[in-house]
Amino acid sequence: TVGILGPACSNSVRPIVGISQLFKTVVVTYRAMGVVTDQDKDKYTYFFRTVSTNKQNKFAWKEFISQLGWRKVAALTPDGDRYGDYVSELAQTLEASGSGIDFLVNRKFREGASDLTLYLEDLKARGARIILGEFYPGTALHVMCTAQRLKMTQKEGYVWLLPGWFQEDWYDLDKHR
Repeated sequence: TVGILGPACSNSVRPIVGISQLFKTVVVTYRAMGVVTDQDKDKYTYFFRTVSTNKQNKFAWKEFISQLGWRKVAALTPDGDRYGDYVSELAQTLEASGSGIDFLVNRKFREGASDLTLYLEDLKARGARIILGEFYPGTALHVMCTAQRLKMTQKEGYVWLLPGWFQEDWYDLDKHR
């Protein structure tokens, strides 16, 4: 084997890259933006990306939030290390930029939680109206249904920033039944 093109999914990167080290096989991902971090460069010497990591998006997010004049931002992410570094670095970048943007909280929820009311109510109580959501489409359905029930939608002045890689009809409940 000369090399491996892929995987596209960030969750698959670490195990494949770990095995590739044993066989000295190059792995090139064209889409996976997370999981393997800059600190892992020495550990995963055969791993290469053709896209930037999630961490580099912090600069684009800062500029985007600044351009829209938003002053308070929060995040809702699953518990664990998948998004922790990325969102933590975004918070630090926003706070250190001197732009007046206040990163309120990265509210972490237990992945697979059936009721997300507690987490969204906490965001609401903190005054978060701009919420960066980093989770999978199935969780997004639960989050958005809970947000609608709690009156935390665009109609009430909330903005949800969700991943761009969701399928076009991820929100179609009739299709998922």
